[in-house]
Amino acid sequence: MSSTILAFDRPAAARRPDSLWAADCAMILLDIAAILSAASLAILLRYWIAGPYDLGFYLKLIPMALLHPLSLGMAGMYPARGLNPVAELRGLCQAATFTFLCLAAATFFQRDAVSYSRLALLLAWILTMLVSPLLRQLARYLLGKAGCLGARAVILGSGDAGRNLAVALANRPSLGFKVVAVLDAAPGASTDVPSQITGGLELAPALAAETGATYAILAMPQASGSELTALIERYLWPYRHVLILPGLFGISSLDAATRDLAGVLGVEVSHRLMCPAPRLFKRICDLTLAIGGGLLILPLLVLVVVAICLGSSGPVFYASPRIGENGRRFRAWKFRTMVVGATEVLRQHLDQSPELRAEYERESKLRNDPRITWMGRWLRRTSLDELPQLWNVIRGEMSLVGPRPILEHEMPRYGACYQLYKRTRPGLTGLWQVSGRNNTTYAQRLGYVEYYVRNWSVWLDLYILCRTVKVVLTGEGAY
Repeated sequence: MSSTILAFDRPAAARRPDSLWAADCAMILLDIAAILSAASLAILLRYWIAGPYDLGFYLKLIPMALLHPLSLGMAGMYPARGLNPVAELRGLCQAATFTFLCLAAATFFQRDAVSYSRLALLLAWILTMLVSPLLRQLARYLLGKAGCLGARAVILGSGDAGRNLAVALANRPSLGFKVVAVLDAAPGASTDVPSQITGGLELAPALAAETGATYAILAMPQASGSELTALIERYLWPYRHVLILPGLFGISSLDAATRDLAGVLGVEVSHRLMCPAPRLFKRICDLTLAIGGGLLILPLLVLVVVAICLGSSGPVFYASPRIGENGRRFRAWKFRTMVVGATEVLRQHLDQSPELRAEYERESKLRNDPRITWMGRWLRRTSLDELPQLWNVIRGEMSLVGPRPILEHEMPRYGACYQLYKRTRPGLTGLWQVSGRNNTTYAQRLGYVEYYVRNWSVWLDLYILCRTVKVVLTGEGAY
């Protein structure tokens, strides 16, 4: 069997075990650097805000920085493989909170506690939660390019399940897996599988030694529990880690937890959008950020109003009829980006071009829309045209984060997904806006709605808001 595998002529380096300890050590050092840099910046800000003070007291706290990687370890941040970005953001913030609670307790019990600045401690906590995710993303990018992040993995799949998973992991190197083999691939498998080894399940034990793979991933959604147990005991005993992907498609996955119910494995999922407390918290955040943010950007809104008035004749605002929570109709406000009489202009162009009509019926948008003014193109590219929807957020018709608000004629296209859509308020931004926007298909758009409603959490909203900043700056997918 070993000779069969070696016939694929894999490089000798590929047969050695992974040296992932280097990547893990790099992550630990980076996390220590994150808290030290955040604390240093906080102390400087405290100096700038409140004036000179003795910095010597803070030097005593430097060894406490070693507490941070311990907190991250307890939050499941090591090893940094297989982590969803939302789960990682939550873990980083929880670990930072625990670390600074320990720091606050340590300073409280010292005789010279009065010399420590509570403002500096608060600023350091906030900055750590900002700096840590950014440095981790940078580390993932650099370690991924160097080929140091991914653990070698063998996929055991049935039919297309294994091949599709291999392609997905190859397209997401930040998850930290290198697929070295796909076993039980169907005859005539496509050549785009990012692996040099395909074959039957019987190759699995020898592959662990020949390739240095430490992970085995079972992608057999149709297999029963007894069949999976037999496969693990017969073929996967040499692997340190075995990941089982059950056929629970469409079930909440972001915060699913395993439970042992009298020796039987159970998977617990939560529907947070159905709970009153999380919904109230989401509403409070919407009001706080919408009112506070609206006041901060008021000068920008005035400039946009002046630019629209100078650019073309017509009203400044446009109210688009939309469908919201529980199917309620409302008017979503936007800055006007189209010419007056846009409906007639669109009808004429669609009548003249079957290609444009097909594009509009397929996507409900046109890439080169003849109705949009020159100022409107800039507003749409920067997403500034949607800022008036802050008023919809304050009124409770929309949320800062949620599914894209739909038009009434889109309801039939949503199908069964419409029932999920109605469970929450549509959002000013959402997964669709930060995942390619108009560069995605309509089917992908529906997938984002399903994922958001089933997996909602405050951490998912925070992740989307952070991604929105990048999308607005780059104009990705906007037209």
